Amino acid sequence: MLTYIVTSSIGWGIFSVFIFACGLYIKKNPLFIVSGAVLGLILLLLPTLYGMMNYFLYAVANVTEISTLIAPGMIDFASQKAPGGIMIIWIISAILYALIAWILMMTWQKKQLRGK
Repeated sequence: MLTYIVTSSIGWGIFSVFIFACGLYIKKNPLFIVSGAVLGLILLLLPTLYGMMNYFLYAVANVTEISTLIAPGMIDFASQKAPGGIMIIWIISAILYALIAWILMMTWQKKQLRGK
């Protein structure tokens, strides 16, 4: 239970930073307010849909689906069969989302510095 609480809390933190990083590129406040829900829905549905096509996409969907990050073990495609189980999939997912957020923030910062 403690592992689930800690990983879920860290996952929600990473997801909120990811939403903030994506929101840096959104100019309109009303669009930014709903961007978290829209991105969350997209990151929940798209991996599920393309995960049904073949086994490789099934494995990619397991890492990229947002529920893997924010609710590890609640919805899983094949993480029980993965080497290391749910935790290794959660670690890969956390690193992936944190890296994407970092890249988005650094790109936005460089764009702002060039604009001045």
